[in-house]
Amino acid sequence: MRTRHSRLPHTKNSTSTASTSFFFEHTYLATIAKVLAYCIIMKQTSLTNKTKLDILHGSAFNDIAIRNFLTEDFFSWIATVPAKHNALGIEIIDNILMTMTKFDANKIDRDILRAIYESVEAPATRHEIGAVYTPDWLAEKIIAETMKNHRDIPRLLDPTCGSGTFLSISIKMFVQLLQKSNMPPSQILDKISSCVVGIDIHPVALLFSKTNYLIAVKGLLAHKRSSFNIPVYLADSINFPIPISANSQINAYNYKDNPDDASERFNMYIYETDSKQLALPQTTVESKNVDLIIDELQQCAQDISTLDSDSSAVRLKGLLSHLRNAYKIKNYHNMLVDTTKGLACLINKNKDGIHAFIFKNICKPTVLGTFDIIVGNPPWVVYSTITDPQRKQQIKSLIESYELQGPGKFNTSMEMATLFFVKCVDSFLKTGGVIGFVMPRSILQASQHDKFRSRPKMHIKYTKLYDMGEPNMVRPLFTVESCVLFAQKSARVSKPSAIPAEIFAGNIGTKNATWGDILKLMKQHLFKITRSTIHLHKTTTGGTVFNYQHGYDYSESPYMTKFKQGSTLVPQPMWFVEHSDDEFGSLFFHSRVKTSTELAPKQRWKKTSLSGMVESEFLFNTIRGSSIIPFGVKSSDTIVLPIMPNADKYSWYDSQQLTTAGKPEMSRWMKKCEKLWSSRRTDKSPKTLKDRVDYNHAITDQNPRKKIVVLYNRSGREHLVSCIVPPDMIEQHGGFISDSGSYYYYPKTMDEAKYLCAVLNSPFLFTQVRAIKAARDIHRSVWNLPIPSYDPKNPRHQELVRSYARCHSIISSNARSISTRKSATALIKDDLDKIDEILKLVLAEATPGE
Repeated sequence: MRTRHSRLPHTKNSTSTASTSFFFEHTYLATIAKVLAYCIIMKQTSLTNKTKLDILHGSAFNDIAIRNFLTEDFFSWIATVPAKHNALGIEIIDNILMTMTKFDANKIDRDILRAIYESVEAPATRHEIGAVYTPDWLAEKIIAETMKNHRDIPRLLDPTCGSGTFLSISIKMFVQLLQKSNMPPSQILDKISSCVVGIDIHPVALLFSKTNYLIAVKGLLAHKRSSFNIPVYLADSINFPIPISANSQINAYNYKDNPDDASERFNMYIYETDSKQLALPQTTVESKNVDLIIDELQQCAQDISTLDSDSSAVRLKGLLSHLRNAYKIKNYHNMLVDTTKGLACLINKNKDGIHAFIFKNICKPTVLGTFDIIVGNPPWVVYSTITDPQRKQQIKSLIESYELQGPGKFNTSMEMATLFFVKCVDSFLKTGGVIGFVMPRSILQASQHDKFRSRPKMHIKYTKLYDMGEPNMVRPLFTVESCVLFAQKSARVSKPSAIPAEIFAGNIGTKNATWGDILKLMKQHLFKITRSTIHLHKTTTGGTVFNYQHGYDYSESPYMTKFKQGSTLVPQPMWFVEHSDDEFGSLFFHSRVKTSTELAPKQRWKKTSLSGMVESEFLFNTIRGSSIIPFGVKSSDTIVLPIMPNADKYSWYDSQQLTTAGKPEMSRWMKKCEKLWSSRRTDKSPKTLKDRVDYNHAITDQNPRKKIVVLYNRSGREHLVSCIVPPDMIEQHGGFISDSGSYYYYPKTMDEAKYLCAVLNSPFLFTQVRAIKAARDIHRSVWNLPIPSYDPKNPRHQELVRSYARCHSIISSNARSISTRKSATALIKDDLDKIDEILKLVLAEATPGE
């Protein structure tokens, strides 16, 4: 059972999620959800041992006419034989019940369930599966926004419902509206169950979502006219079976029910697992009895899994007779028999019967119909972090089919949230319907999401944006900068246009705030919503970005392609060094070095330390991004690298090549590094150190001949800072190598370097960058502004050159007293104000290109 659980798509983002501890963690969470749900419905915590076991495997819910709270699932093993599992299940429930005695069962709500879920589910696990939980106040605001044009109760879907926040809040809103219309409670319950639907691929989240659904409707359950089916399903919202047509020319699987009649073909659904195909006719899957029919197949499969061939044939004949009489199924007999035999084979092979459970749920998205509203918070997972090859290929195929990437090399930085957005609109949203998704804010500017913004193939009209900016703008919220994007499904492709935006800012003080609490904070001026407009701008390279309107025309700077990011020098203990202070020291053109003590490497490299002699030509200077201050450098580092100049580039040498080149000391150093890398690298790591450190030629494309280098920091929440690399750092040892914490450029003249440094240290420029990209990482976003090429004949450019000279002089003369970027900025505040005013004029007159 644990193995089957580890193969679900939600567990395939890392190797850790397939671990035994992960499975036990989920079993415990699932058991809590089952017990809480039963006790809340029954309003009691005193249970017999039989009832406890019935809760675990689901029959207890059937007994109280809750039909689909729990079919056989991944976590029912603690209620099955051997007897020790039964005892374990009872013991776990007893511990849960003991804790529950401290609470009033009538007062257990979503806040308690969410606290339990988040306390047991490790943050690292939530990160791996892309789970980001939405606070109530934001969910309320999103649902209210999507309902603005609806007078009647709309059909609402959360396709990634998690623990059920959006479902519970929408139910509460809908019930209040229906009660005002004097609708009888039984009809309200029926209306809610047909209008509020959830899907999730995470089986534990699904149980918590169903429990929250029951809490939300518990006041109506006493009025149910028949059994109550919770419309929350275990399925993959972006990759689910669609009926395979008998006439399809793509991926057609034509099942011949009668081998003698080649014309007898029909549409079907297929679930493939362990080299087995479980198939059902489309008419069966789309019938109201599909769950019952699959249950019949499952029961028969369990029976024949222990029978001989003759007895199995008799049992299968009885199955077909029952299906014909009970469900009027007169055709497809060969397919149903084959599917039943396939289930039996899987049961024998894996010692579990989970496949019918998966098959039953996996087809649900196709038969749910379409919805007026889709809301939710899709997984924030980057494509490159998906490790399962099959899942990765499925996702890649979907990305390409929706044209979310342009031609050329596939960009592995794609956020899966964008795919969920377009796939859910396509599969579930009615024409004219509205979607509102919480999204990573990178969708507004990141180059990998250009096609998502420009929507070349999608019938989507973006209608509104909630902008939460960087994490500290709204707190507490998410650790990643975020936004909420709304869109309407159009009958035709619409051209991009301006989007109304609301910018949120404030300290809420608690995770459990409601929208009512936010309104109170707004009255106290502790929370603010600013209305604005965000525009889709075309860049000079043909891409697009969303950006708030500025006082000058938008165009991309010619420096966009000139500045490059430095190399990621990891593992740090191999490259960052300091001179050894032993008695041998350095000799002639050799230096004795050891791993620097000023490092913060990843956990598996923390205890790694190297020492030895290297030829001095392999020593270089670097400046980490955190060491850059305005117009200066706080500190530098010495690094050792196996590279030698080759015209205007560097060449990388492995240990064997170094020996051949007559560099024995550096060869010995590299042998140690290569041995460590071979033994400690992860499955996802590149095979060689060169592939890791020189990825995309980040080192070898740096130019040993250049003597002028401008740097600016790659990331920073409070400052964009720049410096010119001091000449002595370029001349010393092997020269200067840029680290990944900064972006570098080789200007043609020193005056161009001074111009750029003055521009990049402008506080005004940083505020404009923040309007484009609220994330901590700056990267190339600064060049989305129309910063022109340096023109020595432009008087304003010359003013910036002179401003650099004044600021650099002040910073240099106070170098010893400067401890932070803030203290450096304070020393040159008046000059920075002047630079801001000049830069505004430069940007206003700028024209794109060179």
